[in-house]
Order: sequence, then C-alpha cells, then structure tokens
Amino acid sequence: MRGLRISIQLGVLALFIFLVFANSYPSAFNLPVDLFMRLDPYASVGAMVAARTLITRLWPLLLVVGSALVLGRVFCGYFCPLGTMLDCFSGVFRGKGKSRGFKRLHAVKYLILFGTLAAAAVGVSTTHFFDPINIAERTGIVLIRQGASLLVLGMGYVPGLAGLVEPLESNLAFEVRFYNLSVFLVLIFGCVVALEFVSRRFWCRYLCPLGAMISLLGRVAPFARKVNSDCNLCGKCETACPFEAVGDDPHKTRHGECTRCYRCSGVCPQDAISFRVGRSCGEDLSIGRRVAMGSILAGVAYGVVGSGRSEGGPGSDKVVRPPGAISEREFLATCTRCGACVGACLTGGLQHSFLEAGVEGIWTPVLVGRAGGCEWECNLCGKVCNSRAIRYLPLEEKKEVKVGTAVIDTHLCLAWQEERLCYICDEICPSGAVDFTAGEGEAIEKPRVLPEECIGCGLCEWKCPTSPAAIYVTPKGADRL
Repeated sequence: MRGLRISIQLGVLALFIFLVFANSYPSAFNLPVDLFMRLDPYASVGAMVAARTLITRLWPLLLVVGSALVLGRVFCGYFCPLGTMLDCFSGVFRGKGKSRGFKRLHAVKYLILFGTLAAAAVGVSTTHFFDPINIAERTGIVLIRQGASLLVLGMGYVPGLAGLVEPLESNLAFEVRFYNLSVFLVLIFGCVVALEFVSRRFWCRYLCPLGAMISLLGRVAPFARKVNSDCNLCGKCETACPFEAVGDDPHKTRHGECTRCYRCSGVCPQDAISFRVGRSCGEDLSIGRRVAMGSILAGVAYGVVGSGRSEGGPGSDKVVRPPGAISEREFLATCTRCGACVGACLTGGLQHSFLEAGVEGIWTPVLVGRAGGCEWECNLCGKVCNSRAIRYLPLEEKKEVKVGTAVIDTHLCLAWQEERLCYICDEICPSGAVDFTAGEGEAIEKPRVLPEECIGCGLCEWKCPTSPAAIYVTPKGADRL
C-alpha cells in the first residue's frame, strides 16, 4: 500500500503542477486550471458564507466531503498538494524533526476553522490566510512556475542547450514576470516547510483548518482502522503514524485524524492492524467549550471590525480591479485570493494587493498598469476564477467594460512639460481614448484623455516612456458587475 499511496501522491502533485503551468494563455481556455480550488471545501464554504450566496461552480467540493464521510481524512494523506510537498521535504529533513510530542496543539486547527468561518459569517473572508490549497496555488505561481521559467531562460544561453529549450521559450507558461509580493508569499511557504524541522507534518496535524474540517466529517467514516487481540502493545504503529491518529492505547484510533495511509499496518510485527468497514474503538479529541467559543467570538469581532467600511469598500476608490470584477463589497467576500487570475494574466499587469485596498483586501488581484496593462484580446482572469469574484465575459463584452479612467500628469508628460512629440499613449490605446490636439498658443499637439472612451486598460501607463509614468489609471468610473 505504501507504493500505491506514494504513486497517488506524486501523480496528484504532478497534475497540480501541470495545471499551474497550464494556467496561461491560451491553455487555460481548455483546461480546468482551477480544479484544486474548486475541490477545496474550506475556502469554498468560507467564500459562500461570507458572500451569502450559493456558488454552483464550486460543486466539486462535494467529492472531498463525500470522501471524508466514507474514508475519513484520506484527502490529506493522498490528494493534498501541499501535504505531498511537505512529505517531500520530510524526506530531506529526515530525522531532524520529532515525529510526536505536540498533542495538545491538535485543537489549534479547529480553533482556526471556527474563527475564520465565524468571521465569514459576518461577511469578512479570512480563509486565505490558512487554506493549504491556497498556499500551494500561490506558491506554484510565484515559486515553481517562475523558478522553472528562469531555469529555461538561463539554459537558453548555454551552448548546446539553446535548441532544446527553444520550444519552451516560446510557451507563455515559461515567461518570466515580476510579482510584487513574490518574496512575501515564498516566505509564507518557507515557514510552513520549516515547521517540518519541528515535527513531521506539523502544519497538517496542528494548524490546517481544511484538515480540521475534513477531520470533523471523518469521525463518522465507516471505513476505519481496527486492532485485534494479537497486538502486543509495542507502540510501533503510534510512532509511524504521521497524523497522531493512533491513541495512547494502540487499540484506539482518533478516527477524524486517520488518513488511511496504512503506515501503521505496515510496521506492525503482529499483523494485528487492518482497515475495513465497521466502527472500532475510538479516542475523541477534547476541545474546551470556552476555548472554542473564544475562537468563534474572536472571529466575529474581527469580522465586525473588518466590515465597518464604507458602502463602496476600502479599495473601491484606490485600486483598479480586473474587468468582470463584481461590486467591491461582494468581491472582498467572494474572492478566495488563490492568485489564479494573477498567474493567468497575459501581461503580468494583475498583481496581488498588499494593503492598497485595506487589510481586508490583502492578496486580492489589482490591475497595476505600470507592471502590464490589460491585454485587449485576453479575458482569462474571468475564466480561471473559481469563485466567480471575477465574472467570465465573452471577449466582445469584456472589451466594453470600463475598469477605470486614465489621467495625464502634465508635469511629467514629455509633450506637456518639454514640448517634445510623443504619441506612444495614443498608438497603444485600443479604444481611441487619447486625443492629440494643439490648444491656443501651444506649439505642438498634446495628449488629452477622453474619459467617455477610456476603459482603463492601463496599456498607456505600461508603455509610457517617462518614469514614473506620465499617464496612469484610476478606478474612477469603473463598471462593477
């Protein structure tokens, strides 16, 4: 069984990485690149509770819920990409982290689950801080894909290898882009990995709220671990279990924690352990009522404070959202912050926000014209959004959606400040929103933005030759669906 489990884990991880690379133009139009986020019941339920709406696109989460009800925490042991990554690092750190010793921390993941869902109940999304699929998705975009892209780019300069990597260089999935929060997001992943030094699968055992949700469902799973009378109490099964599902008495099992990985049966010298249908002796994890209620109240308090914002939302007048974004209040509640839209953006103009849209808007996508404008012929961000915080718009409809309005800083513009001819903003504008005219007493034609024509794509800001850009996009007049 060990070989089968490892094969499944590596196969799922390979699929996950493939979808990360496929999340680029034009592959994402034909593949379910948001599959893992749609399978994630924790992030999905959090988004639906916060938005107070049913998102039918997220129906695949029922597959994970069903597996938990029948097989327990099997998703964590076989199918979670972050869990498999941690298993890979555990092999590197083998012998450096303790296998056990932190049982009292088991309750922490449940407290995180209760607190974040309580915050969602009052309209504030916080699941993105702790969701493992979310962490894996963002890591895949800013670390795995960018790392591979840099490797391919570097190999292109090595004699004898240029011909081999040339097909990859023309693939947009291997294009190197700048992401403003790359270091920060990689550090988060690094901290999760560093916990492997402390204890094997530390994150999964003690901190993962998705694991806590699946564990609660898995307590009723009929397919369970059983120990017969041949057990000699050697304790090998307890040591081998990566999730501390084996109780202090080896005959007892914390059914919610068991991933059915078969490690315990593999090390049992008496062949006393089996997995089959039927309940066996269990050991419950006790979570104090006061502690649980405290986490719920803390989540509600955070949500109440976070939701005390203006009607339009803290970022509605500060940041430019991608075309198809729903109203700011709903957007902040519905967006899972997975970064799929950021990874799919053809120009790299979509970036993770930090505090530009307030604390509640952290990691939500914003269009940064200087990093790259919104490509006229691309509508991938709506295609890959798992929660439909960005609505998918047919290309012709997307071209008509206004995300903001460009403004010219006459103190920086070459034509206005230095009387030098420059038509770049007009040449790049797809909607004909830049008008060059010479006013009374002006020696040359100077650019002026026609607000009613401008859609706020930011291509002008991207290509402006001055630094900082003399033309930039504001969210003024944006259409929010």
